[in-house]
Amino acid sequence: MKDRWKDPDFRMNQGKLIVKGLKRRPTRPEKAIIEIIEK
Repeated sequence: MKDRWKDPDFRMNQGKLIVKGLKRRPTRPEKAIIEIIEK
C-alpha cells in the first residue's frame, strides 16, 4: 500500500476520491492530505 503512494497517478485519484467524499468540512489530517496532493 505504501509503495502505491509514490505513484503520482494513484495519489491524484485518491485525492479526488477524498475531495469528492468531503461534503462535510475536512478534518485536519484530511486537509494535510489534500494540501500534499494539490502541490
